[in-house]
Formats: sequence, C-alpha cells, structure tokens
Amino acid sequence: MGRRKRRILIGGGVVVFLGILCLLTPYTRRHYTCLQCRLYKTVETYWGIQKVTETPNECSRWYLAAHPGHEHDWKKSTCTFEWQAFARRWSCGSGHPVFHVIPEVQKMYLSASTGEQAEAWFALLESKDREDHQKALDLAYEPYWRWSGGSKKRAAGGAGAPSGVAAGVDPNETCVVMEILDRPAFQEAMPVAQATSLEQYRQIRDRYVAGDPAWRAGSAFTYRVKEGDEWRNYWLALVSFDRARATIAELTQFQSKGWDWVAAYQVDRSGEIDADFGVERIVAERARVIGGVRYGMRVNDVIGRKGRHFKIEFHAEAGSAKLVYDDVAVSVRQWHAGSDAGRVVAVEPVTDEFATEMKDVPYEDEK
Repeated sequence: MGRRKRRILIGGGVVVFLGILCLLTPYTRRHYTCLQCRLYKTVETYWGIQKVTETPNECSRWYLAAHPGHEHDWKKSTCTFEWQAFARRWSCGSGHPVFHVIPEVQKMYLSASTGEQAEAWFALLESKDREDHQKALDLAYEPYWRWSGGSKKRAAGGAGAPSGVAAGVDPNETCVVMEILDRPAFQEAMPVAQATSLEQYRQIRDRYVAGDPAWRAGSAFTYRVKEGDEWRNYWLALVSFDRARATIAELTQFQSKGWDWVAAYQVDRSGEIDADFGVERIVAERARVIGGVRYGMRVNDVIGRKGRHFKIEFHAEAGSAKLVYDDVAVSVRQWHAGSDAGRVVAVEPVTDEFATEMKDVPYEDEK
C-alpha cells in the first residue's frame, strides 16, 4: 500500500473516529438567570467539562450599572437538554418562578420601585407559596396589563392615540409577543439582540420569503430545507416591540425536536416592520373582549366571571394550558390545575373542529 493511500485511510479513520466520539459524547445544556439582575447563564457540559456562557440583556445591563457590586443569585430554568449516544431529550421539572417574568418587564418594575419594594418583591419570588409567586407576577405585569386593556378612545385610534404609535400602545412600555403558548424555544436562552438596519432586516426577511413564497404579511416567516431524510425548519418571528424598536428572532428546529435560537435582531420600528409582523393586528386582538375574556386578565377573574364549566388542554410547558369553555378557548400561563392563579395570554372563539377534538374531555366541574 502506498504512503499516500495509507495517509488517506488513516485520515478517514480519524474522521470516522472523531465523528463517533462526538455522537457518543454525553452532553447537557442547562440555563440559569440571576434573580436580581436577570443576566442569563448557559452551562454546557461535555464529558464532565463545563463551558459557561453569560448573556446580558436590557435588565441586566441596567441593574449592573445601578448596582456595580452586585453578586449573582443564580436560579435554574425549568428544562435541561441532554444528548447521550443517539438519544436527545428535554428533561423538564419545576423551574424558579422568576423565569415567568420577562427581563424587560422586571426592569420596568424595579426601576419604578424603592429598595424596600424590590426586596419585598424578590422575597415573594423566593417564597414556597404559589400565591406569593402570583403576587410577584401581578406586581410586575400590572403596567403591562394596563397597556393591554387601553382606553376605548385610544383603542379606536382616536385623538388620544400618540402620533406614530399603534392604537392602544403605551409608548413607554414594551409589548412582548413571543409569550404565546405555541411559541418555540426557551425565552431565557435567547441571544442578545443585534442592532440591525432596515436594509439588513430586508435581506434576512427576503431569504425567508424566497424559501416560502406563500408567506403572508402579518404572520411569522417560515421555510424548511432537506437535511438527509429529515427537514430542518426555520422561523423568523417578532419577539417584542415598543414605540421605537422591534426585536425579531430567527429559530430552527430539526427532526421535530425542540426549537433553538439562531439569532436575534433589534430594528427601528417602521410601517414595513409593522406590516410584516401584523403589529396593528396584535394590538387589536389584545384589546378585544371575546366571551367576556380579554388578554391580560387574571385567571381567577375569568373563572369568577365564567365559572368552572371548562375543559383543559394541557401543554408541555409547566404552568401552561388552555381552558376550553363552550364559546371561547383561553390560553393561560403561571397556572396549575386546581389553582386560580395565572394570567391570560390569548383568547379565541371555539371552532366546531376544536370542539370535536375536545368532545371526550370531561368538564372540570363534572369530574
């Protein structure tokens, strides 16, 4: 055998060996956030060796600037990703309640609080009582809920609506879009949003439009590509927006596994951005009252108004479910069966098709 051929065989053998080694490498990925500042930390472990990545966000940058001597108090998220041999799985349990608070919302609340109020709020989150957790969530999200209701005059686009702002939006607050239950990926793992120009955004969007020419304005952009015998999906979606900017993210999914973040972008609001992601539609939907229920209501208010004659469609994410009444389906978060805690994140009329799917599920008050 010639020297050149031996080198090729040895090189090929090394590549195959390294490939098998990678497949057999036990790997875990866990996510953490600091209770106070909300800095994110990802811990990846290969063969017992840890790689730690810290990801700042709007809240962490603000908090660390105000408290430069701050020591992080890390809290673990709900799920851990594990990859061993050829098996991949998400192990989900009970995560810390602080993960139910979007960092931007936490910054909004803490920046308007006194030191004593902030400490009391952290104590509620650290409590073992779910009702205390709900109190903390209510305190943090109250300004957000006030925004979602809006005034009738503003929601109708009357003189009370600020110039250049979608009807119903408080220009000083952030509207978080990617909190609906079917949104993929873990919010705590989202990468830092890169400042992006409108032209750069167009180039990203056009890649999605080319991949799926059937896209329509007002929905997320999505396309898929073949990888071997499987499909990889890509998704471009609106994460949040305020008066000046929109945060947009790319995500990917392969072999029907969980979604992973690819990148996040922050771009100045414009009519084009609003049209692409249906900002006016989002605001209008959240201001609508359907069957006596609207976005942002507390679950106990919903049950107090409509009773317990509903069915439950559970979701994989802890604390997430859909309460299905005869007329409306109410998506909720921070809720557990038998509890009145939580809040509404979406409301929709019950279609005949969905009612048929749920026909064998018993009503809660008839169990």
